[in-house]
Amino acid sequence: MDNIKVQKDKITVCVGVYVFINDGSYIAYCPSLDLSGYGQTEAEARGSLDFCLNEYFTYGMSNNVLDADLTKYGWKQKGEESTNCFQDLVKKNKNFAKMVDDNDFFKYSTLLNVSLPAV
Repeated sequence: MDNIKVQKDKITVCVGVYVFINDGSYIAYCPSLDLSGYGQTEAEARGSLDFCLNEYFTYGMSNNVLDADLTKYGWKQKGEESTNCFQDLVKKNKNFAKMVDDNDFFKYSTLLNVSLPAV
């Protein structure tokens, strides 16, 4: 299960990432946030996704829109922590469901710590 823990000056994110090849490029896709990164290698795709995740959380916290956006993607709030469930993602996203059915991908979990300036 994916989770996000928001603290005063730091966000800890653990999300599933699916890597696949499309037209010769590697795509690293995080379905629970509908974010992706790409590159000519798997490492480039992962790095690109890490950059996107950092920007997403920094922007969301800085502009006070993170909670609303996470809710839009089906995240459930549990105190300081938010969670999302894989089965719900497959039901909601037809393209992701097709990718899972095709089995032409591999999955890993990424742990990201985003440090934000104290407000």
